Amino acid sequence: MISISEFGLDEGDLVQSASDFFGENGALSKLKDFEYRPQQQQMAVAVARALDESRPVVVEAGTGVGKSLAYLAPAVEMALSQSRKAVSYTHLTLPTKRIV
Repeated sequence: MISISEFGLDEGDLVQSASDFFGENGALSKLKDFEYRPQQQQMAVAVARALDESRPVVVEAGTGVGKSLAYLAPAVEMALSQSRKAVSYTHLTLPTKRIV
Protein backbone atom coordinates (compact mmCIF):
# COMPACT_ATOMS: atom_id res chain seq x y z
CA MET A 1 0.00 0.00 0.00
CA ILE A 2 1.20 3.49 -0.83
CA SER A 3 0.18 6.38 1.38
CA ILE A 4 0.22 9.98 0.24
CA SER A 5 1.30 11.29 3.67
CA GLU A 6 3.96 8.63 4.11
CA PHE A 7 6.13 10.39 1.55
CA GLY A 8 5.05 14.01 2.07
CA LEU A 9 7.19 16.65 3.80
CA ASP A 10 4.73 17.68 6.51
CA GLU A 11 1.78 15.54 7.42
CA GLY A 12 -0.48 18.59 7.73
CA ASP A 13 0.47 20.10 4.38
CA LEU A 14 -1.95 18.50 1.95
CA VAL A 15 -0.83 20.58 -1.04
CA GLN A 16 2.85 19.68 -0.64
CA SER A 17 2.00 16.04 0.05
CA ALA A 18 -0.09 15.84 -3.13
CA SER A 19 2.68 17.45 -5.18
CA ASP A 20 5.28 15.07 -3.77
CA PHE A 21 3.07 11.99 -4.13
CA PHE A 22 2.46 12.62 -7.83
CA GLY A 23 5.98 13.91 -8.57
CA GLU A 24 8.58 12.26 -10.76
CA ASN A 25 10.27 10.74 -7.69
CA GLY A 26 7.22 10.50 -5.45
CA ALA A 27 5.50 7.49 -3.96
CA LEU A 28 3.73 6.63 -7.21
CA SER A 29 7.08 6.45 -9.01
CA LYS A 30 7.84 3.32 -6.98
CA LEU A 31 5.10 1.45 -8.84
CA LYS A 32 6.16 -0.84 -11.68
CA ASP A 33 4.18 0.80 -14.48
CA PHE A 34 4.43 4.39 -13.24
CA GLU A 35 4.37 7.12 -15.86
CA TYR A 36 4.93 10.67 -14.62
CA ARG A 37 2.11 12.94 -15.78
CA PRO A 38 2.67 16.63 -15.01
CA GLN A 39 -1.02 17.39 -15.67
CA GLN A 40 -2.01 14.80 -13.07
CA GLN A 41 0.33 16.37 -10.53
CA GLN A 42 -1.04 19.85 -11.30
CA MET A 43 -4.61 18.61 -10.93
CA ALA A 44 -3.87 16.89 -7.61
CA VAL A 45 -2.29 20.09 -6.29
CA ALA A 46 -5.31 22.14 -7.42
CA VAL A 47 -7.67 19.69 -5.70
CA ALA A 48 -5.57 19.69 -2.51
CA ARG A 49 -5.48 23.50 -2.49
CA ALA A 50 -9.25 23.67 -2.94
CA LEU A 51 -9.73 21.21 -0.06
CA ASP A 52 -7.37 23.21 2.16
CA GLU A 53 -9.28 26.39 1.37
CA SER A 54 -12.75 24.75 1.59
CA ARG A 55 -13.70 25.89 -1.88
CA PRO A 56 -14.85 24.13 -5.05
CA VAL A 57 -12.60 23.41 -7.98
CA VAL A 58 -13.53 22.58 -11.56
CA VAL A 59 -11.01 20.69 -13.67
CA GLU A 60 -11.18 19.75 -17.32
CA ALA A 61 -8.58 17.28 -18.49
CA GLY A 62 -8.23 14.93 -21.40
CA THR A 63 -8.11 11.17 -21.53
CA GLY A 64 -5.03 9.62 -19.96
CA VAL A 65 -4.31 12.33 -17.41
CA GLY A 66 -5.23 10.18 -14.43
CA LYS A 67 -8.07 12.35 -13.17
CA SER A 68 -9.61 9.78 -10.86
CA LEU A 69 -6.46 9.27 -8.80
CA ALA A 70 -5.62 12.99 -8.95
CA TYR A 71 -8.81 13.96 -7.15
CA LEU A 72 -9.21 10.87 -5.00
CA ALA A 73 -5.75 10.80 -3.37
CA PRO A 74 -5.94 14.30 -1.80
CA ALA A 75 -9.60 13.79 -0.81
CA VAL A 76 -8.91 10.46 0.88
CA GLU A 77 -5.79 11.81 2.60
CA MET A 78 -7.72 14.75 4.01
CA ALA A 79 -10.59 12.51 5.10
CA LEU A 80 -8.24 10.11 6.86
CA SER A 81 -6.25 12.84 8.58
CA GLN A 82 -9.46 14.45 9.90
CA SER A 83 -11.35 11.19 10.60
CA ARG A 84 -14.03 12.25 8.12
CA LYS A 85 -15.62 10.72 5.03
CA ALA A 86 -14.72 11.45 1.42
CA VAL A 87 -17.55 11.31 -1.08
CA SER A 88 -16.78 11.06 -4.77
CA TYR A 89 -19.25 11.57 -7.59
CA THR A 90 -18.58 11.09 -11.27
CA HIS A 91 -21.11 11.96 -13.94
CA LEU A 92 -21.82 8.96 -16.09
CA THR A 93 -23.47 9.19 -19.45
CA LEU A 94 -25.75 6.23 -19.81
CA PRO A 95 -26.87 4.93 -23.19
CA THR A 96 -30.32 6.16 -24.06
CA LYS A 97 -32.98 3.95 -25.54
CA ARG A 98 -34.74 5.39 -28.53
CA ILE A 99 -38.45 4.86 -28.72
CA VAL A 100 -39.82 5.09 -32.25
